[in-house]
Amino acid sequence: MNSFLKEIAALTELPFDTAFSAYRYVNIGGAALYVQGHKGVISYGTDKIALRIKNGRLEVAGHDLAVKQLSADEIVMTGRIVSLTAEESFPAKSSEKKDGKTAGDAGAGKNAEKRV
Repeated sequence: MNSFLKEIAALTELPFDTAFSAYRYVNIGGAALYVQGHKGVISYGTDKIALRIKNGRLEVAGHDLAVKQLSADEIVMTGRIVSLTAEESFPAKSSEKKDGKTAGDAGAGKNAEKRV
């Protein structure tokens, strides 16, 4: 399996660690969501659940959301899942620092929203 994942990383031209170590999720027909690799729950409600992920956050929006299972790095939630939004901020390299601030300090990041 590991060689398959390395082949996928090579095809997408992403480093293996970037492509597969942060977090993973499986959306089951918009009715259940499994997330592996989260770093904690930021907020929780019946219409939105926000999770801390490596270098950012993952927001799940929907209706009647409920956490069915929670562990240190895995979560299973159910409800009507409408969208997933990942906001990832990557720290700037030391050469990108200006006036003691980095690009990350200004809220630089990458947002990706996926409608279900």
